[in-house]
Amino acid sequence: MTNLTLGGSFVWFITGCSTGMGREFVLMLLALGQKVIATARDAERIRDLEHAGAAVMSIDVTWSPEKLKEVAVNAIEVYGRVDYVINNAGYVCQGAVEELNHQETYDLFNTSGPRYFILLAFNKIVFGW
Repeated sequence: MTNLTLGGSFVWFITGCSTGMGREFVLMLLALGQKVIATARDAERIRDLEHAGAAVMSIDVTWSPEKLKEVAVNAIEVYGRVDYVINNAGYVCQGAVEELNHQETYDLFNTSGPRYFILLAFNKIVFGW
């Protein structure tokens, strides 16, 4: 992390922050003076990140579109905007693709692409609603 700069102050929304890379992203960005909204399925598991300076929220990226819209709106209200989304949430299915049922495939792709949050953040940034 030596000599790393970001050229400004940004707001970061990061999924999957309870362990591993998500947690490390949060800590690194906070150390660089950035604003971070850290998320996990259980916000209690990331309260230490709140004490470190992050805003924390509970999110399960497989929630319904309506619930994800609510989370996205709430996230944007924290700092008035979201500049970057790091989708770090993970989900693993065992087996070959042709062995996965519809729900497993749906959950896998929803976890790997929280589309509704990204679209809402994009609309806020581009159209200012």
